[in-house]
Amino acid sequence: MKTTAYFDAIHGRPDRSVIQDAWIEPAIRAPICQSRQTDGRIRQWVQAPEMENRYLRVILLRDGETVHENTALDIDAQGNICSITVEHASERAGAPHFSYEEVAA
Repeated sequence: MKTTAYFDAIHGRPDRSVIQDAWIEPAIRAPICQSRQTDGRIRQWVQAPEMENRYLRVILLRDGETVHENTALDIDAQGNICSITVEHASERAGAPHFSYEEVAA
């Protein structure tokens, strides 16, 4: 599996180290959904039985095979995202602070 230096750095973090390379490979080979970002990177999704059927989103470079990022998502019974980790949220949103609010389901 080809990876970027960014992926290698974040993949070792405790919150990401649980995601195994074997779970990423199906997202590259046979995604259930795919979309292209404006920067040309490709988002691919797969359901991961090993993660209690959570979903795994993998972002590939334009070549379609080099992994740049991965994120585990929780999806409810209606298919809505319940939780997601947003890397560098304050930088991506152009806001110096990021906050959230919990609401009862």
